[in-house]
Amino acid sequence: MGTEQKNIAVIGLFSEETSDRLQELRAEIAEKFDVREALSWPPHVTLRPGLIVPSDKIADMISQFKEFISPIGPIQVVLSGFKFFDNAIVGGTAKNPYVATVDVAKGAELSGINRKLLQFNAFPAQQARAFDPHVTLAYNDVTEEKFTEIKRYLADRDFDEKSTIDAIALYENTGFGNERILLSKLELISK
Repeated sequence: MGTEQKNIAVIGLFSEETSDRLQELRAEIAEKFDVREALSWPPHVTLRPGLIVPSDKIADMISQFKEFISPIGPIQVVLSGFKFFDNAIVGGTAKNPYVATVDVAKGAELSGINRKLLQFNAFPAQQARAFDPHVTLAYNDVTEEKFTEIKRYLADRDFDEKSTIDAIALYENTGFGNERILLSKLELISK
C-alpha cells in the first residue's frame, strides 16, 4: 500500500483589520443567501492550491517552507471591487461552478511570491496555473439562482482597500466536508 497523500494549500492571510472586514461581508452573504462553505476558510488569497504531498514528507516540507519564507516581508495588496466566476458557462463540470469574490490586484509583489512558490523545490512538481488572486465570498454551495441574487446584492456595493498579507499559512484540505487543518502559519516580518 502506498504512502497516504495530503492535499495542501498555501494561502496568504491579511492584516487583522482587513480580515475582519472581509469576514463580516462573508458572514453577511452566508446569512442572507444560506451559503456557508466559504466560511470554512479564513479570508485569504490562495497562492498555491492543490499541492499533493506524501504524509511522510509533510514535516520536512514545513521546515523547508519556514526557511524559504523567512526573508519575505509583508506583501502590499489592493482589494478592489467584486468579481464573479461562472464556470458553468464554459460547459465543464466544475466542482465550484458559481463563485463570488473580492478582486485582488495582481501587483508585482503578489505575482513575485507566486512565482517563487512555483520554484520552491520542497513542493511537488506542479504546473503553472493561471494566477487570478481573489478572496472568496461564496462558493461550492452556491446555486445558479443564489449566484444571480448575490451578484445583484453586491452590484451597488464596493470593496476598495489597500492592505497587507501579514502571514502565509499551509492548510490541509482533508476532503471531509468543510474540514481544514492548519499545518503552519508563518508571520511575515518587515526587514
